[in-house]
Amino acid sequence: MAQLLITLLVGWLILPLFAEWIWVIVEIVVTTHDAGGVRMGEVLHRRAAPDWAQSRRLSSIPVEGCARDPPGIGPLHKGAEMPRPALHGVLTVAALAFGWPAIAGDLTPPGAPASTMKTLDEVEPRTPLTQETTPGDADSVFRITQPGSYYLTENLFAPSGSQGVEIAIGNVTLDLSGFTIAGDVGSLAGIAAAGGADNIVLRNGFVQDMGSDGVRLTGSMCAVEDLHALRNGDTGIELTGISARVEDCFARDNLNRGISTGQNAVVRGCAVSGNDTIGIFVSGSSVVIGCAVYLNLGDGISSGAQGQISDCSVRSNGGRGISTGFGAIVSNCTARDNALTGISLGARSSLIGSTAYSNGDDGVVASSDCSVLDTTSSLNGGSGINAIASGVNVSGCNLSNNAGNGIDLGGTGVVRDTRIGSNSLEGVVARGQCLLDRLHVVRNGVSAVSAGVTLLSGENVVRQCVIVGNGLSISFGGSDVLDDNNILANP
Repeated sequence: MAQLLITLLVGWLILPLFAEWIWVIVEIVVTTHDAGGVRMGEVLHRRAAPDWAQSRRLSSIPVEGCARDPPGIGPLHKGAEMPRPALHGVLTVAALAFGWPAIAGDLTPPGAPASTMKTLDEVEPRTPLTQETTPGDADSVFRITQPGSYYLTENLFAPSGSQGVEIAIGNVTLDLSGFTIAGDVGSLAGIAAAGGADNIVLRNGFVQDMGSDGVRLTGSMCAVEDLHALRNGDTGIELTGISARVEDCFARDNLNRGISTGQNAVVRGCAVSGNDTIGIFVSGSSVVIGCAVYLNLGDGISSGAQGQISDCSVRSNGGRGISTGFGAIVSNCTARDNALTGISLGARSSLIGSTAYSNGDDGVVASSDCSVLDTTSSLNGGSGINAIASGVNVSGCNLSNNAGNGIDLGGTGVVRDTRIGSNSLEGVVARGQCLLDRLHVVRNGVSAVSAGVTLLSGENVVRQCVIVGNGLSISFGGSDVLDDNNILANP
């Protein structure tokens, strides 16, 4: 409709002007035979002033030499010409007739519309676990034998002697869809994969009360996400292959470990509690991040060599809070109320920005060539830091109110910029060739024989230290060196 209105508007506004010019051209053609040129003058006069009434008067004036109409032309110049409004209408109708199809576009109707419905495979491309799609065998309720994506459609119960789901091939994703896999007495693992089945992902559900592991995957690059492993007869979640990943999982009240992985694993954002041995165990070069580990009967977190543990809270476990192998890094962690040591470091490991509080034994145990930086260790049943070997470096720490020594250096070591106060025994025990630099050693020792600093085996250096309010200031054991900048004020 809008196109039609536009076409009519163009016809009535533009075409009349066009028709006027056409009329002028026609009269020029009619009068060109006049040798005297009078008619041509009239036409040019009309072009300059195209008044309709005057045009009719001029057309009726007789002109000398033009007594009759030219042959084939008719009386156009004698007042009998076609009315110009009629000519305008004819031109407008012609414009509509020939221009409308171009404006309106193709009038051929389109074909039938294509279907927009999706097939069932397009709506849900995954495969449900059923006896038709993944039939079980003698020791499994369901058995997956083809790579792909699968999902559980209802709760699953595994009888005695049977696994819930067996995965016999790699490159499989299984979504439990919030359902539960549970087992009878004597059942096997909830979800288990054959050896060599790599790249398996499990997510979103519960595996509980199984007679063996909740989840046991042995291939490499496997992952478990958002899964609860509860009250299983062995480990809750066990991934023994390399480069495993466990994220946002719960492992509780299992009869062995809560979570256990092989090398190069990542365990992130998990809550692990009430398991009968270690809460989280990871082999070498693995990472544990942001986990809460508590009330396990063994160690809270145990890491192999060169592991990293960060941003974890480890509380009230029956063994050590955190223990590491060689070359590990522990940062921004809290270990409190554990039955044994709060944090135990393997050789050449580092502890940074952490807290060991109210543990049953030493707050921190450091092996050879370890660094303990910016850490607080207080109210522990043993020493704040117990350096059991040589080469330990301690800096920027706060060691207070421990039942043993503030810091006990079992070999050579360096202690700088550290506050050591209100510990029940000595503030510092140095066993030879140690450097004590810029320490505040205040009010240590519950008896008069307890010293702020006890130097054994000689060749220790004490400089720029404040040693006040202790039972004794310094107890010497050999050729030790004290500079003049120490402040000693003890009873």
